[in-house]
Amino acid sequence: MIFAWLWWSKTFSVEIHNWRGVVLLLAFVATTFSLAVVVGLSIRAHIHGGYRFMEATQGVLMGLAFLAGILAFVGGLIGKGQPRLTTVVCSLFCLVALCVEFKAN
Repeated sequence: MIFAWLWWSKTFSVEIHNWRGVVLLLAFVATTFSLAVVVGLSIRAHIHGGYRFMEATQGVLMGLAFLAGILAFVGGLIGKGQPRLTTVVCSLFCLVALCVEFKAN
């Protein structure tokens, strides 16, 4: 994801002029947030030996990350620009990982 941000930052000013470029930028940000939450919760679960049952903060983060993943997927389909494929694939990965985490919780 970091390489995708660096790669896309070179052409940032070219693609942001139309509304589909803005939608893709917002989807890319949402994918990054969702991926950061998935990685953070996975690291936390690994350190603490699993997920705690019905912890409020964890539930809110998982819900927000799931919503951001869905919005990123839809935005990746609508948006226009270079990171479109990266946005769609990473958002699908985040949604699958969050479904696994929901099931593990």
